[in-house]
Amino acid sequence: ACHQEDKYVLGPAFIDVAKRYTANSVTISKLADKIISGGAGVWGNTHYMTAHPQLSKEQAATIVKYILSLADQKTFDSLPAKGTVAIKTPAGKQPGTYILSAAYTDNGNGVVPLTGKQQMVLRQPTIAATDADILCGTERYGNMLGVRKNKSYFVLKSIDLKDVKQVTYNYASKANAAMLEIHIDSVKGNVISTLNYQPTGDWNKFKQAFATISDTGGKHDLYFVFKKEVVVGEGLCLLDWLRFSK
Repeated sequence: ACHQEDKYVLGPAFIDVAKRYTANSVTISKLADKIISGGAGVWGNTHYMTAHPQLSKEQAATIVKYILSLADQKTFDSLPAKGTVAIKTPAGKQPGTYILSAAYTDNGNGVVPLTGKQQMVLRQPTIAATDADILCGTERYGNMLGVRKNKSYFVLKSIDLKDVKQVTYNYASKANAAMLEIHIDSVKGNVISTLNYQPTGDWNKFKQAFATISDTGGKHDLYFVFKKEVVVGEGLCLLDWLRFSK
């Protein structure tokens, strides 16, 4: 609400912040504190920048690192209305999530020109469970997702399953066998995959199990719902990652 990447709103554009500051540990820590505590006057404006005490120092630092990285991003000339874009992982970086944004402005035809925008998020086929978009009855434990009770679920939003035939889970379950269903668009939506998994014997013993999955056509929110009427012990499952494959 207060900033845009390349335009001044109530506060400076992110690209201007990136040009002013050098990305080092001292600067990142200082700016992370300002995000958390808020402030005013640094950029000559009178608007008070809202505090964000709900963020941890680590989360705020991650935001700062992203903002400062904008100074190093390359700019490209406009592309034709139809064409292709090559997506390449930068040297020395691990593959991550790619966000492809496109915008087109018409000539106006005697009226105010109109601009259309579209954004596509491309995920890697292997997704860390902690990257779930919505949690219910589940909790993040470090880099794992802990599932506590019957009908707990997590959600991955806007997933296109074209050509996907199988989903593999890396999980641990000390004592509980349970069912893991994938529903589309709600917890009561159609079931497109079912896994009946077995206990692994301990929370530090991980196994991989897979289930077939149906292509529903187009993008859908995927609800991963765990089912077990009587839960033995501390919980149902620790989920490390899941992988979609052909």
